[in-house]
Amino acid sequence: MHILIIGGGISGLACAYRLRQLGASFLLLEQGNDAGGLMRSTRRDGLLLESGPQSFLLTDAIGQIVQELGIGDQLLRADAKAPRYVVIGGALRKVPLSPPAMISSSFLGASTKLRMLVDLLGKSTPPKNDESVAAFVRRKFGEDMLQRLVGPFVSGVYAGDPEKLSLRSAAPGVYGWEAEYGSVLRGAMKSHRKDGKPPAALCSFRDGVATLPRRMAESLGSAVSTATTVESIVRHKANGSSNFEIHLQSRGRADLARADAVILATPPDVTARILGEVSPRYRGLLGSIGFAPIAVVSRVYLRASVGVPLEGFGFLVPRGENLRVLGTIWNSSLFPGRAPEGQVLLTSFIGGATDPEILGYNDQAIESAVSTDLNKLLQISGEPLGGQLQRWTHALPQYNIGHGEILAATQTELAQTPGLFLAGNYFYGPSVGSCVDTAFRAAEEAHQFVAGMA
Repeated sequence: MHILIIGGGISGLACAYRLRQLGASFLLLEQGNDAGGLMRSTRRDGLLLESGPQSFLLTDAIGQIVQELGIGDQLLRADAKAPRYVVIGGALRKVPLSPPAMISSSFLGASTKLRMLVDLLGKSTPPKNDESVAAFVRRKFGEDMLQRLVGPFVSGVYAGDPEKLSLRSAAPGVYGWEAEYGSVLRGAMKSHRKDGKPPAALCSFRDGVATLPRRMAESLGSAVSTATTVESIVRHKANGSSNFEIHLQSRGRADLARADAVILATPPDVTARILGEVSPRYRGLLGSIGFAPIAVVSRVYLRASVGVPLEGFGFLVPRGENLRVLGTIWNSSLFPGRAPEGQVLLTSFIGGATDPEILGYNDQAIESAVSTDLNKLLQISGEPLGGQLQRWTHALPQYNIGHGEILAATQTELAQTPGLFLAGNYFYGPSVGSCVDTAFRAAEEAHQFVAGMA
């Protein structure tokens, strides 16, 4: 076998898919009974319930996959103009989505608007050392911007703590704008003009986001082997070349596989364990990447029992609002077919880096916390008709200060381990699109490596 892929989430599937495009010989191993990772969609009682990602951005790579798989007719696009809301003072406030809109609205205070103008017209230089997202926002725009806008969005994307998240790692584009142009706003505008492309559409499928990994796995056929756990990897060197011996358990039976190259598309802590015998440095580096736990709580209500119109994407909650929910997506407002007529489906996220303790509560307590917040914010008068709760103890990697140094040291170690490649949501962003792009690059590098051995 030329290339072995370990991990059957969206990253591993994208690696396999790209290798199939390149005509490479490969096998993908997934420890679960099904591939797809956190992308899980379930139909029940007329509901379409998403256990992980609720949607994805239609990047170029994902668009290509959708077209090749012939599932473009199942694709659903959310309204690009659907408003987003943030909870301010216990009430929903519509978020202005452009700098001019921010300056003209009352969402931000006068001092924050003045600092935006100073950024636009002035020039600043980022500090030499890694800077937290919170420190950056305070330095450039002030506390108001952090609490009302950036903090909630950091919770929504990373479930993270802005006081710990690294700006360079979590928002490299923003860091680059100030470094190159001396202004975040000028950099954003000039980068937009350079690109010229419209923003990627927010999408799902008629039968949910799991349509994508499911159809990718189906297209790969017998090249995907499930119910297989990799225990360890041993690297053998001889005559100036090397290969890998993979020790695994397949359906309760010990087995052995060999490969010229290995791509690990597993979470960093799992990758660290598997690579312990290749180099102990991987344990120290990848094992130090933290994760935020999340509970995904879906609730369905009678539309008549909800006092708020639910016209838009949903809302995010600043931590200073003293609510437990990080944010809620209005699924039945975004895409059709999510709930029966006369009902609404809402999916809330709770926990994260700022409230990990709540994952230790029982299901009833978590659901009660979500219901309390939703009843207050959305003026809900009735009980939920149903739903589901999904716990993820390792939901999202935390790109905290020092994350860039961890990845740089990991790349240095990989250079000493020819034939070994990594992919996953801890490199260039946790979004589905970022995972696919990172996986495509890893697959291309592995293919090039094996081709060079011929």
